[in-house]
Amino acid sequence: MVDQIIKNFNESIKNFNQSEKSVVWKNHQLNKFSNINEEKLRNFRSNGLVRGVDNSYLKKNSFFSLKDLNECFTEFNTSFNEIKKYCYKKNIGNSKDIINYKGFYIGESIFRNFAIFNELKKFIFLKADIKVICEIGGGIGDLARIVLLQEPKTKYFLIDLPEMNLLSHYFLQNTFPEKKIFSYIDIKNNSITSSDLNNFDIFILPPNLNYQDIKFDLFININSMQEMKKKIIKKYFDFIHSHIKTDGYFYNANRFYYDGTNEKNILSEYPYKIDKWNIVYSGPYKTSRRSYVIISQKTENKDANFKQKIEKIKILEKNFTPPGIPLLFIKFYRYLKNFFK
Repeated sequence: MVDQIIKNFNESIKNFNQSEKSVVWKNHQLNKFSNINEEKLRNFRSNGLVRGVDNSYLKKNSFFSLKDLNECFTEFNTSFNEIKKYCYKKNIGNSKDIINYKGFYIGESIFRNFAIFNELKKFIFLKADIKVICEIGGGIGDLARIVLLQEPKTKYFLIDLPEMNLLSHYFLQNTFPEKKIFSYIDIKNNSITSSDLNNFDIFILPPNLNYQDIKFDLFININSMQEMKKKIIKKYFDFIHSHIKTDGYFYNANRFYYDGTNEKNILSEYPYKIDKWNIVYSGPYKTSRRSYVIISQKTENKDANFKQKIEKIKILEKNFTPPGIPLLFIKFYRYLKNFFK
């Protein structure tokens, strides 16, 4: 199995347009994925391969402890009996920031994704029949894991860079050995077909494929569009607008403001077609005060509320967005601030 996953990665990296990687990802990646092998995959959550996605391994003083666990129970207003169904059965990737508690592996990421899934459940799953999901930038597939545990008949697509696809393939194959995973080497004529959709359960793919007539009930993006160039964000929104079902949903959780791409990336300026969306919920992202959640639903009616709702978000955004100062001066100010610390 591992040999096939590595073969898939090596094939996909050959044909990937490296210019589509964000500055942030290039800085994190360096050469960590060269000469990938089974040992590196077996320890991917402790050897730096997940840097930029899961940085818990960078902690110097301590790792997740019983004290942290009890604090998470309080912060996320839950109990072990409620959250244990989301826990890991084994420590895939050998994370040092996961503990074995009452026979289950548990860490902070469990609670974060628990909070996200609860929002998905409350505002989407309890209101609609969600059969096909596409998560853009899904990292190692941890949220996908939780969704599939609770909604096992759902078809789940992960679209990401080859390096993340490698890790999510390994992670999800070990989590769900019974599920059929469609990956890069299964693609024919650069297309995904309805036949593929019927024959596979999980799809782990690079961007820029032809999805023909496949439509999605739900799109998800969490903390990755903020790190993309505006032209890449526009490509993904074009994809969403083309392949979302009528009345489909988009769960968007990103920072109000981010400039690590050498552009001013502002959440309220994402290229939604404002006359095609209703915002069904908006509110703070549980684990970051600088991030915000927008859950929107596609509409063909004339009563789209997006424009009115986004104006209210802009008011909140001002607290996290520098005034009209050129980006060069903002970066120079930060450099001086860090230099004189």
